[in-house]
Amino acid sequence: KPDVVLLDVLMPEYDGLYGLKRILDFDPNAKVIIITASVGDKTFKELIDNQISAIIYKPYNIEEVTETIDKVIAGERVIPKNRLWEKSTKLNIQQQPKQS
Repeated sequence: KPDVVLLDVLMPEYDGLYGLKRILDFDPNAKVIIITASVGDKTFKELIDNQISAIIYKPYNIEEVTETIDKVIAGERVIPKNRLWEKSTKLNIQQQPKQS
């Protein structure tokens, strides 16, 4: 069982959201970080609804990746804002540990 899983949103056969859902089916407490160049509002909401641990946007630097991994291992949720979050009061996204 890995400490953290890193997934890209776009992959050859399945997307990162599909991978996230399968991982969470296997382990509901899994810590999964999505790495992406961009994410649309619908995908962003699905990631949040599926309790993603963190999102890292490309391009990124290695310090950002290692810092995010450390925060996620410590139980913190790292979700940068996007357009949907900024204009919606219904998402109620908080930078806090994931619910067990």
